[in-house]
Amino acid sequence: MRRVTNLCLPALALLALTSLGCSAREKSICDKRITCEGGNDRDKSACVDSYIQDTVVAEAYKCGDAHSLLLDCLDTTSICQSGSLTNSCKAQRDAANSCQKAASAQGK
Repeated sequence: MRRVTNLCLPALALLALTSLGCSAREKSICDKRITCEGGNDRDKSACVDSYIQDTVVAEAYKCGDAHSLLLDCLDTTSICQSGSLTNSCKAQRDAANSCQKAASAQGK
C-alpha cells in the first residue's frame, strides 16, 4: 500500500504542473473576482492556486470534463453586481459536485 502512495504523489505533482500551464481560465476568473471584489496580487495568486487545486482533485475523481465545463461557464458568465461576482453556473457546479460525490466513498 505504501508503494502505491509513493507512486501516486509524483503523478499528482505532474498533473498539478500540467494544470499550471493551462491556467488561463483560472487567471481570467480570478482577474474578474479581484476587479469586482477587490484584492491584491497575493489574493489573485491564492485564487488561481485554489482553482488549480480544484482541477487536480476533479481529475483525480475522473470528473475533469464536468469541472472544465464549470470553469468555462464561470469564465464566460461571471459579472460584477454590487461589488460581488455572480454567475449562472449552478447546473455546471451541481454536475461537477455530483460527479465527485459519486466517485468518492461518500457517493455510496
